Amino acid sequence: MSKNPFYFFCSPVRIQWDPEKDMYFNNLNYRSIQVGLTGIAVEKYVNDWIVSIEDISDKCRGINYLISDKKTEEARNMLPLENIYPITDNVRSIIFASEQTIY
Repeated sequence: MSKNPFYFFCSPVRIQWDPEKDMYFNNLNYRSIQVGLTGIAVEKYVNDWIVSIEDISDKCRGINYLISDKKTEEARNMLPLENIYPITDNVRSIIFASEQTIY
C-alpha cells in the first residue's frame, strides 16, 4: 500500500491514534486507534460487519458509582479485558503504528 496522501484522502476508512485513558480519564503511555468510516465502509459496517450490539449503560453506571464511592478495585474488576491485537509489519506500516503507539 502506498503512503501517498491522495490514497488516504480517497479511502472510505480513516484512522487516528488517540491517547488511551485510565478509568479516571488520565492519559496512559500508549495510544488506541480510532476508526472513522465514510461511504461504502459505513454501508458494509451496518449491513455486513456488525455481529451484535449490547447495551452496557447499566454496567458503566455501576463502574462510575464504584469509582465515586472509592471502590477502585471493584470498579477495575468490572472493566472488560483488553488485548493488544496482533498486526503484520505490512499493516503496521500502513497505519503508522509503532511500539510506542500500541504498547
